[in-house]
Parts: sequence; structure tokens; C-alpha cells
Amino acid sequence: MELEASYPVVVTDKLIECRDFYTRWFGFRVVFEATWFVGLRDPAGVWVDVLEQIEPEPGYWDPYVS
Repeated sequence: MELEASYPVVVTDKLIECRDFYTRWFGFRVVFEATWFVGLRDPAGVWVDVLEQIEPEPGYWDPYVS
């Protein structure tokens, strides 16, 4: 197996603050944004995913639990 790419994933309870930090100080731009997830991307093509850990909807895990 060859690794072709990697990028950091930031899990935080300060989603908006992290988004603003990476866009302001490192020049990332928002490429996708939801209430719990922000996808960021800078001029060198680096990606950073910032997400907030949230409780899943009731029943979400049902198909995965035997």
C-alpha cells in the first residue's frame, strides 16, 4: 500500500473559533460548511477538516449493532 495523501482532522468544541483561526492566520478557505463540520483548503492544496463531536440521531447506530 502506498500513501498518496494525508491531512489533519481537528475535533473540537470550538468549531467556529477554529475555522476563523485557520482562515485568518493560515489563509485557508472554506470549501464546505455545516453545523458540525468545516472543510478547509490553502494555496499549497492542503486540506484540514474541523469537526465538532455531536450525538447521533436516535437509531443511527441500529444498522451497525448486531
